[in-house]
Amino acid sequence: MIGKKYGEVSPHINQKSLIFTVFMANRAFLAVLITFLIGACIVAPKYSDIPEIEIEGINKTVIDQGRVRDDSLLIRISFTDGDGDLGDPQNMANIFMIDDRDGKEITYSMPVIPQKGVNNGVAGTITILHTTLFNVCCYYANADPCSVPSVPMTDTVTYQLYIKDRSGNQSNIVTLPPLVINCK
Repeated sequence: MIGKKYGEVSPHINQKSLIFTVFMANRAFLAVLITFLIGACIVAPKYSDIPEIEIEGINKTVIDQGRVRDDSLLIRISFTDGDGDLGDPQNMANIFMIDDRDGKEITYSMPVIPQKGVNNGVAGTITILHTTLFNVCCYYANADPCSVPSVPMTDTVTYQLYIKDRSGNQSNIVTLPPLVINCK
């Protein structure tokens, strides 16, 4: 007979090598199965539905007053939110900075962060571009804010910052390091 029929074992393969081959194939299958089972057991981090933020850094601690020339401050914050409903499709204010000198609130809008996965929790960082033009002014006892003094002076401001999600949950409030303003 020239060929062998389907299902026949070749006379050149002994039973021990056949058992070893089946055993190794089963071990490989078992290793792959265990890997998938362990991967399925990894639990995604559980974040609170109330956003949480931390200051990652700012690019400077001295800035020029915004009336004469425009300067900018980059503020980097990290965030987590358990239900992932950060950002607003209508660009409504959801980032809030409060000037400690007068309580003036400066607002920004965070873009919508796409929800992914089963739990929809999100974590990440965002950089806020805070321009000084009409936002950062020196305050004087007997003069208008943002006016240019006759003698060079400085002022100091500290901002508090928080965010809100689309459900209206307000994050914790973080305080930025003091910012020195050149009153030129």
